[in-house]
Amino acid sequence: MALSPYTQIFEASVLNVLPTMTMTSVSRCGDCVVKDGNLVTGIVSGIIGMAGPKHHASMTLSFEREAILGIFATMLGEHVETINDEILDAVGEFTNIICGDVKRRLSEAGTIIEMATPLVVFGADVRIRDRVTKPTTVIPFETPSGKFFVETNLGV
Repeated sequence: MALSPYTQIFEASVLNVLPTMTMTSVSRCGDCVVKDGNLVTGIVSGIIGMAGPKHHASMTLSFEREAILGIFATMLGEHVETINDEILDAVGEFTNIICGDVKRRLSEAGTIIEMATPLVVFGADVRIRDRVTKPTTVIPFETPSGKFFVETNLGV
C-alpha cells in the first residue's frame, strides 16, 4: 500500500526524530497495511490523540520487546534485560516528540492539529478503543535489534 501524504509525514517524522534521539539506525521495512482489529502491534506502545478543525485522529508508536530494549541499551550504553519504568517513560517521550514533529510538518502544509498527552501501555493483547472510526494505517520500521510500528488514522 502506498503512503498517503499524511502517512508520509509520519514516516518522515519517525526517520528524523528517533535516530537523533536514540543514536540507533532506523529504516522503514515492508509495506504499509491497513490494520485489521484493534490490538496494539508491539509489547509497549505510546498512544496520542490529535485534533484540529478538520481532523480527529490518533497515533500509536508500538515497539516489539527486543527493539525497545535494544534502543534503550544503545541510549544508555549498557545492556538492558527488562522493560521498566524508565523505558515506559522513554516511549512516552518518543511518542510526544515524534507527534510534535508531525504537528510541525502538518502546520507547514496548512493542516492545524493539537496533541493530547501520550498514554503508554505495556503488555500483549492490549486493545485500543479509538473514537476515530477511520481505518488505521500501520507503517513498519526496523532497528538493528527489532521492529516497531507507527499506526495512524489521520487522512488514510
